[in-house]
Amino acid sequence: MSDEELVVLRSYQWFDEAKLAESLLLSEGVPCELCDEYLLAGRPMLIGASGGMRLMVPASRLEDAAALLEASMLTDEELAAQAEAAGEAGEDTEPIA
Repeated sequence: MSDEELVVLRSYQWFDEAKLAESLLLSEGVPCELCDEYLLAGRPMLIGASGGMRLMVPASRLEDAAALLEASMLTDEELAAQAEAAGEAGEDTEPIA
């Protein structure tokens, strides 16, 4: 990553959610890093006490990164529709005994 100043894009209380956001940004070519990733991944009880896992991006990419994360989020209605569709798709299958 360049020597450009890093700024906090978001803080996460869950390691998996933080890693997912980091992976999304990296896949779109946005350099980023999770602050204290290795310390907090092994000690999840410290995540809340530390203010969460901070996802850092270069200051010049802050708006782009925020827009990418916002576009990737599903609303409650979208999640409910996907769950309903998945349930309907599974109705034709036999349960495993």
